[in-house]
Amino acid sequence: MDYYLRVPAQHDQPEIHAAIAMHRFGLGSNADDAVSSSQGPMAWLMNQLGVQHAKRDQLPSSKDLFRITQDFKRLPRREREQARPEFNTQRRTGLQRLAIDRAQQAILGIAPFLERLCHFWANHFAVSAAKSGLHFAALSRENEVIRPHIRSSFAQLLVEFVRHPSTLIFLDNEGSLGPGSAAARSTSAAPVNENLAREILELHSLGVGGGYTQRDVIELAKSLTGWSVGGLLLEDDPQTAGSFVFRPEFHEPGNRKVLGKSYPDTGVSQATDILIDLALHPSTARHIARKLCQYFVSDKPPQEMVGSLTTAFLDTQGDLNAVYSHLIGLDAAWSAPLTKYKTPEEYCYSALRTLEVRELDAVELIAFLRLMGQPLGTPPSPKGWSSQREDYRGGATFLRRMELAWRLAEANGASHNPLELYQRAFAGVADPRVEKAIGGAESTKQGLALFLLSPQFLQR
Repeated sequence: MDYYLRVPAQHDQPEIHAAIAMHRFGLGSNADDAVSSSQGPMAWLMNQLGVQHAKRDQLPSSKDLFRITQDFKRLPRREREQARPEFNTQRRTGLQRLAIDRAQQAILGIAPFLERLCHFWANHFAVSAAKSGLHFAALSRENEVIRPHIRSSFAQLLVEFVRHPSTLIFLDNEGSLGPGSAAARSTSAAPVNENLAREILELHSLGVGGGYTQRDVIELAKSLTGWSVGGLLLEDDPQTAGSFVFRPEFHEPGNRKVLGKSYPDTGVSQATDILIDLALHPSTARHIARKLCQYFVSDKPPQEMVGSLTTAFLDTQGDLNAVYSHLIGLDAAWSAPLTKYKTPEEYCYSALRTLEVRELDAVELIAFLRLMGQPLGTPPSPKGWSSQREDYRGGATFLRRMELAWRLAEANGASHNPLELYQRAFAGVADPRVEKAIGGAESTKQGLALFLLSPQFLQR
């Protein structure tokens, strides 16, 4: 039987709001969260929007991946085979370091709401490490695009995402050649690749039913010809490897017309201008507002809630910090029942955060996420991972969570009192049935597993 935490109409029970802040907007509860929420749940969330992400210059970057890849490809065939184990080790180590850093931000970070927002945008702009040539660049882009621009405007975030090498390669734009371009006149040109343009319109900005046509897809695709990645051609400056480059000889000349507006042929800025206008379009505002409400509050959010957030988006020209602030200021964000079912990754991170696990093994963490059915950095499609309850409530999903719960209980049972953990996590809103089950457990391990598998903990 599901347990839905419902908030009274009168907001006079701060312990309920604290639980909502930590579980709906955060990544679960640990001792620090419980103390922080005493300042007031709204202030606790608002303060996190001011936390600055630390620079991650010491972590592997997309440029590092392209550098080691290009170095490997330049080797003669015989030497390449000898160097392959070291090349694979470098890529594997890069992925592991990024995985640990991402998990530590979720498990130990002081701004879990901000981290949830990072996960939202990383999934909205989904890129998969399974695509040949990307590997850990799919994760490093979070440090290069998402975190630096998470509080800027949506227009800036969209442009930076499209320019990133992982995006251009994942959606096959790095070699897109305009049929009327200078390069096409000296070679047999394939049709302009529409993958990136289509996903920008359908997934990243206007959304399905957002008012665009196939002609808009083609025109946007033509404007994006020449947007590429340095280091892919022999004549490229090695210093540009893994960076955005514009290849004017690939660019389709001429004016473009998207959504009824004409854009002059200004080279690289032609597509940039189109992207900025797409980012400010009313359909984009509705699409982003609905996804944020679905992600944080409800699979089927109230239309008034979506409409209010849409207005805030348009009124502030997509100022993301203003949009986040408006979201957590809506009554519906605090009154709707906690019926969202945690995704596998959310479940894994919230369990580790609640248990305050500080020592992480990268291989084990990556294996955990694979076991849970949401392997790190490999969404099933450009649509990203679903956040809908119906996609995670099957028996197989619960069995995976049960296996993880028992593993964590076995490793951490000696250092925790499961009943105290449960009461701290759901202070003021604890379910007597769950308290009775945990209190009557035959062992600490069993009690901890029951807590991690309780209906409240499975939801947010």
